[in-house]
Amino acid sequence: LVNCTVKDNTTNGVGPFAHCHSAGDSLTMSNCIVRNGPAPISNTQGAQIAITYTNFEGGWSGAGNIDADPVFVHGFLIGPGSPCIDAGDNGAIPAWLETDYSGGPRYLDDPGTNDTGVGAPPIVDMGVYEFQVCRVDVNDDHLVNTTDFLAFLNAWAAGDSLADWNLDSEIDTLDFLAYLNDWVVGCP
Repeated sequence: LVNCTVKDNTTNGVGPFAHCHSAGDSLTMSNCIVRNGPAPISNTQGAQIAITYTNFEGGWSGAGNIDADPVFVHGFLIGPGSPCIDAGDNGAIPAWLETDYSGGPRYLDDPGTNDTGVGAPPIVDMGVYEFQVCRVDVNDDHLVNTTDFLAFLNAWAAGDSLADWNLDSEIDTLDFLAYLNDWVVGCP
């Protein structure tokens, strides 16, 4: 299992999240989020279990594993401040996998989050979706609305570096038009 999200899973009271019944069984899990479900894993016969860089409720030993609120928003999306952002293992991702479940880029850096995962930046997030940084949300209230537009307009009129929207080190009409276009489109 790679970059999976298992949330609010049920087993109708008959067991844990996963059963491993023989020494020949194996379970490998990386970059996943497992929350709000039944008991973790039943391993009655010494199966090989390797879980790394996963947010596993109740904890699990292994490199990069955490047990923390993933800060879910809108179902399975991870929100700002999630410990799952930039916390996965780039080496666990198959070379052909370039997008997350929504079709967005699989590797996105959140400049506001320290990288705690492994690999060359940008570091993959834990879970099925990558955290989408929304630059258009200027006031960072997780809404794209008139307040953001007015905040950008004030920054642009004041010559604030926030208004250098096209990142060309100049604050001009091109920045205003670029922001206006992005503001109309909004965020994913």
